[in-house]
Amino acid sequence: MEQVRPLRPLPGFKSLQTHHCVTGSMRHVYVYNDHDVSEEMLLGLGAGVGFVYWHQKDIPLFNTFIMIDATGGTGGGLFRTMFGRFLGEAAVITREQRLAEIGENFRRIGDRWQDAAELFLQASEAADPAGLLPEASALLRELADREENTWAQLQD
Repeated sequence: MEQVRPLRPLPGFKSLQTHHCVTGSMRHVYVYNDHDVSEEMLLGLGAGVGFVYWHQKDIPLFNTFIMIDATGGTGGGLFRTMFGRFLGEAAVITREQRLAEIGENFRRIGDRWQDAAELFLQASEAADPAGLLPEASALLRELADREENTWAQLQD
């Protein structure tokens, strides 16, 4: 019979509240090794946020809510909030105030993505989900414009 070894916690390991599985795991490793690097900094150092727009034919609206909302593990707002915090930390380190301002724009965009998530949740529970389509379309167009402008500011 195979002997089973009991799991024991690593001495000195601290459990931390994190926003996402990958950056949270990396943060745990860094903190365990005496490098207090924030999860937002790890996200930014890992090249930050990307854009993905996809055709969602036949995907339940509730799944769309989960992908956007913090419930799904993105930290909320499809990482925009975390990336905004990263830029805030980078502004302090580099003394570049414009990074803090751009970071604040990303945090506001993250808040609007949360609004989009709530719309998809409402649609998933509505008798007529298509009734929310005009509002959702307008919000997504607004988000696309705001993100394009904010990324352009970052590249200047």
